[in-house]
Amino acid sequence: MINILESAAREAGTILLSYYQKELRIEHKDDAHQIVTEADKVCEKAIENHILREMKKKGIPVDQIGFIGEEGLHKSGTYTFIIDPLDGTSNFAAGIDYFCVSIGLAKNSELIAGVIYDPVRDTMFLAEQGKGANMISSTQTKKLHIQHAPLAHSLAVMGFYPKKSSLTQWFTIAQDLVPLTHNVRWLGAFELDLCYVALNRFSFVIGKPFIWDFAAGYCIVKESGGTVVDWDNKEIVLDFSDPQKGYPILACHPKNKSVILPFLYNNF
Repeated sequence: MINILESAAREAGTILLSYYQKELRIEHKDDAHQIVTEADKVCEKAIENHILREMKKKGIPVDQIGFIGEEGLHKSGTYTFIIDPLDGTSNFAAGIDYFCVSIGLAKNSELIAGVIYDPVRDTMFLAEQGKGANMISSTQTKKLHIQHAPLAHSLAVMGFYPKKSSLTQWFTIAQDLVPLTHNVRWLGAFELDLCYVALNRFSFVIGKPFIWDFAAGYCIVKESGGTVVDWDNKEIVLDFSDPQKGYPILACHPKNKSVILPFLYNNF
């Protein structure tokens, strides 16, 4: 299945680059801070069509295939593809090169594979349950393995939507975490943040993303030897019945989990 995810992500990445740093039609969602571009919609449809075509070749009936996605795909199946055609839409629309395509795959509600493609750098991150995680670029193929580093020497990333009702809590968390770390960042593409944890560029990521904002990255961090838990230190349980649910997430090296979690639990 991983080859289907990879080829679909590459096709979507090519489409994104055809729109990148050009004039875009932008729509605002109910929350004024969330936008959608024509590139989001075109890419999501391209991914859906690509997957359906390739799954048909494998003889898998269409009624066993589901899609969960940001732009209105809300049907689960035996095989559920969780799609964010453009994670980092605001960055993309502003011409900032920190965005990606992400596709996760769940079988019977269990995440089993994920790919994240950074089209600007032509870099693909892939993971499949029990088979590890890899980064493939034009210059190298690298096995991903999360290494432990003291938090004082580490960069951390926070991923959240700037809703007025929760800003105070997020700023409190940042205030508590900054003294523990080298510094804290907020970059705007949660799936790519997770890849950078697997690459040991960031020590941990925290946030409350939607399912399409973390499904693929969850697989990549886990298969790189990291841990991904909720803020009560419990395993992530997917809920396909509520696509607008936010998931409190911590992704890090297992040895750092016990140090970080108290700050998250105490503030939310």
